[in-house]
Amino acid sequence: MRQAAPLLLGLVLTWSAATAATAAPAAQSEPAGEGVAMLVRVLAEHDDDPRLQLDVLKGMNAAMEGRRRVAAPPGWAAARDKLLRSPRADVRAQAQSLAVVFGDAVAFDLMRRTLADRAAPPVERRLALQSLVAAEDAKLVPVLQDLLDDPAMREPALIGLAAFDEPRTAELIVSKYDTFDLPARRAALNTLAGRVESARALAAAVKAGKIPAKDLTAATARQLRDLGDERVNAFVDEVWGVARTTPKDKLETIEHFKKVLTDDRVRSADPSRGRATFARVCAQCHTLYDQGGQVGPNLTGSNRFNLDYVLQNVIDPSAVIAREYQVTLIRTKDGRVVSGIATEGDHAVKVVSETGTVLVPRTEIEKMRRSDLSMMPDGLLTGLSEQDVADLVAYLRTSEQVPLPSGTK
Repeated sequence: MRQAAPLLLGLVLTWSAATAATAAPAAQSEPAGEGVAMLVRVLAEHDDDPRLQLDVLKGMNAAMEGRRRVAAPPGWAAARDKLLRSPRADVRAQAQSLAVVFGDAVAFDLMRRTLADRAAPPVERRLALQSLVAAEDAKLVPVLQDLLDDPAMREPALIGLAAFDEPRTAELIVSKYDTFDLPARRAALNTLAGRVESARALAAAVKAGKIPAKDLTAATARQLRDLGDERVNAFVDEVWGVARTTPKDKLETIEHFKKVLTDDRVRSADPSRGRATFARVCAQCHTLYDQGGQVGPNLTGSNRFNLDYVLQNVIDPSAVIAREYQVTLIRTKDGRVVSGIATEGDHAVKVVSETGTVLVPRTEIEKMRRSDLSMMPDGLLTGLSEQDVADLVAYLRTSEQVPLPSGTK
């Protein structure tokens, strides 16, 4: 049975996914299908083989990706009780994720307790959070809000809160913003910029000095503009500056920095300060020396010693775009804007951005369009001084990692 598991799993899930294409309306539960029921029986009958259980659970969770509600098949409760007693944490975690898709109240309660338990393994807490967010658990928001005081879970909690249109969230984020580290600040800005009302709260916080204007990156500015709100656009113009997008302007900016960034100027710059700028402006998408995001290309082996190459890609990133780095913009029916690199599936669209991955069920999409713009936004150098840019270029020219300046979060 162990050797036949991958074949059985593939055949059953392929057939099950095909028969599930006639999904019920979003507010109702979809039928599980005989294929799912068959796999639940496999799980219950092979509780002596946790490796097989793990394979089956992973396959079922992959097949359920993007589906909010699926009716629990016969025998699920008995299988769940066995799975949740498994000695293997990965089996228990995968079983909890599947139980959430089935709307299993027992699993919901268990996962909320796991998420709130600061002594629980971080991996189990994160998986519980992801599953509950995907299921739009109505009782999750207060738990996520409490996690803003938990350094271990603060960043994923901030990302999770973006899925819920809860007015108090923006107020909480603003009040705690100065206690956040850099990754949490990025997540906070992304969440605030995702809806019109929270974006207005962000604007008010910046004007009041509660959130530094310098923390707003080009990606944040573009996300705010994507909301299409006049008040928010006016704020972006005031704080960030009106975007200049003509080829002539960009060519002039490139020529300006080529004159400023002489070899002597770059050699006398501070690569440590440049690393701090890179962490704030670039690292959410790009990796350098095994640190950073995976949204854009890894820069470790790139042509980063060539000033022309660097300036062209930073100042005019949409001049030449590989298809895999084009932005897709999604507006959901509840008013959220999500943008990033999209991969379309049968039931959902997976969107990868600088703050992580969001799975948007197709039934919840109001509008989706592919932009002719690069995922890397214009205006990355806006708000940076010439010295900041010189330090950044000096860091990009290093051949090994340098330390961050002392006192950098």
